[in-house]
Amino acid sequence: MQYNRKNRVNLVMELLCLFGLCGSIGLEIYYMMDSGASVFYTITTCLLMVGIYLLLSVMERYTKIWNILIPVTEENEQYAFLLARDLKVVLVTMTCYTAVCDAMGIYGNPVFFWIAIILCILIIAVYKYKMWKMNKKKHS
Repeated sequence: MQYNRKNRVNLVMELLCLFGLCGSIGLEIYYMMDSGASVFYTITTCLLMVGIYLLLSVMERYTKIWNILIPVTEENEQYAFLLARDLKVVLVTMTCYTAVCDAMGIYGNPVFFWIAIILCILIIAVYKYKMWKMNKKKHS
């Protein structure tokens, strides 16, 4: 059974990620112009944000990439897709937070970054567990 990736929730999440990415890039450019930050720093930051977004978009499209330790099958492919989508949301939110802190000229709270890392680890663990459980049920 193929997972329907084109439902409203997934499209809304993708649009929010795109708006967040564009907003983050805009805020980084504003920060560069306002504070006189180096062009190299701004370009590097923007390329990093776009690279993370594109990497997770590829991982979302080609779910077999998540075939580490627990095989991705047609039955559990939805969890690999959701894993990549949720990681993308967390990481885009983190880049938005960083861009806002840069634009406002404040130092970002490191607790937020630890929360984002813990969320990423939990997302991977939960979806990999669901994939493992579905494979186990299939083989028994």
